[in-house]
Amino acid sequence: MPRAMSPSQLRKKILNLPERPPITIELGVALTKRGTPDTSFERYSSQREHWLRWLREYDGPGYYGRKDSQRTAEFVYNHINCPPMALWLGEVSGIDRATIIRAKNAALHAKPTFPSGAAAVRKVIPWSSIEAKLGNNDSAE
Repeated sequence: MPRAMSPSQLRKKILNLPERPPITIELGVALTKRGTPDTSFERYSSQREHWLRWLREYDGPGYYGRKDSQRTAEFVYNHINCPPMALWLGEVSGIDRATIIRAKNAALHAKPTFPSGAAAVRKVIPWSSIEAKLGNNDSAE
């Protein structure tokens, strides 16, 4: 049985993925129009940068003072509270367009909070689907 993907392994996989896929951009625009703006674009040049910075700090306590730094990439994905960040990973990993659009629409129809929107994306695009697209064939670190 393959070992669970680590945050650092996920970080390596996303280093060269596209920065601004169209459906993720559409979600950010729609959230802003709805009144729940994607403020991550004020801090990061793209959702890829958002992910890279987030994952860079996951091997230790990071900004939030995490007590357990031995988390898996699945744990990280399941605790993201930014809908565009969650959608971005699905879109760039190669999940089919129809599913990405369903996930975007689910985020827009969820309660107008980022945690609810991100949960809606994950309900349509579970970690297992992303991991299947990205692959988990890295050797242990």
